[in-house]
Amino acid sequence: MGTSVMEILIILALAGHIAANSVPLTCAAAEEAKINVGGKEVLIEAITEPVIFGEGPHWSPSHNCLYFIDIDAGIALKYNATDGSFARIFIPPGDNPVTFIIPTIENENEFAISRRREVLVVGIDELNIATILRSVATVEPNLPDNRFNEARADTRGRLWTGTLGPEGPNGELPTGAGSLYRLNDDATFTLVDSNIDVSNGIAWSLDNSKMYYIDTGTLRVDVFDYDIETGTASNRRPFFDYAANNVSGVPDSMSIDSQGNLWVACYAGSQVIQISAESGQVLQSVQFPVTLVTSAVWGGENFDVLYVTTSRHRLTDDDLALQPLAGSVFRVTGLGVTGLPAQNVKLPPIIRRT
Repeated sequence: MGTSVMEILIILALAGHIAANSVPLTCAAAEEAKINVGGKEVLIEAITEPVIFGEGPHWSPSHNCLYFIDIDAGIALKYNATDGSFARIFIPPGDNPVTFIIPTIENENEFAISRRREVLVVGIDELNIATILRSVATVEPNLPDNRFNEARADTRGRLWTGTLGPEGPNGELPTGAGSLYRLNDDATFTLVDSNIDVSNGIAWSLDNSKMYYIDTGTLRVDVFDYDIETGTASNRRPFFDYAANNVSGVPDSMSIDSQGNLWVACYAGSQVIQISAESGQVLQSVQFPVTLVTSAVWGGENFDVLYVTTSRHRLTDDDLALQPLAGSVFRVTGLGVTGLPAQNVKLPPIIRRT
C-alpha cells in the first residue's frame, strides 16, 4: 500500500520541513523579541533551555510553576516563575515516553502522568524527586507500541486523553491507529472515538456545552456536544479547517481564553493562532522563531501570560543553526488577553479488584 497524503503531511511535519525555510522572527538566536500582534507590542521570551520534544504544559497557580514534559527524553520538567529556575524530573524507569503531567485535585504535589499507555499517580517532592505512588489504568494492551499523547481535564476533573500509533524510522505515523478516551471513576477507560491518527488538543467552551478536539491527521479542529453532568461527548463535527483557511502547519494542542476563543499551536507552522469561537475565523497569529510549536497554556498571576512549548524532534543540524531556540518554552506577554486555567484532575480512588 502506498503512502497516503496524510502520512506525507505528518512525516514532513515531524521532520520539521514544512516551514523550515521561513522562520518568521529575524532574531532567531536571540532569547527575546518584540513583535506587533493586532496593533499591540507583544514580548516573546525564551525562558528555558531547549529540550527535545516539549509538550503538555500545565500552569500551577499554587506553585507559581509551569510543568511540562519532554516526550523523547521521557521526563517531566518544571519552570519556576518566582526565581526562574528550571528542573528536570526523572520518571522511573526512564525508558518510556511521558506525554502529560497534570496535578491532582486532591494533592497538588501529586500528578497524573502518562507512561506510554499507562496513567500513573506520581508524587514530586521539594527536591523535584519523583516517586511512583500507584498505577491508575492502562489502555490498548493489544497495541503495545501505541502511546498516550495530549490530555486535559474538564471542569469536574475528568481526565480525557488519546493515543497514537508508533513512529516509523523516518518519522511516519500509521493512520487510524489511535483512539480518544475518558477516564472513569472506577479506574476504567471509556472509548469515545477511534480511527484517530494523532490524538491531540482538547478544550471546553465557557459554558461546558462543547468540547473541542484535534486529531492532527484531519488538519482540523472538531467540536463535540458535551454534557458536563455525565462527561458524555457526542455529535462530532468539523469546526475549523486548516487547509480551507490557508493556515501553515498542522494543528497540535490548544487552550481557551476568557472570551471562549481557542489558541491553537501550529506544529511545523511557527505560530499559535487565535480562533473565534463564534465565527470560526482566525483573529490573530503569534509568530515564533522556531518551526515546531507544540502547545500553549495560560498562566501567571492573572492568567494573562501565554506559555508555549516547542520541539526540535528530528530537526537537522542545518535546521537548528537557523532556529537554535527550538525546544525552548516561550513566554508571551502583552497580548491584552486573559485565559482560563487548565483544570486539575480528579483521579479514581484505589480500586481493589477481586
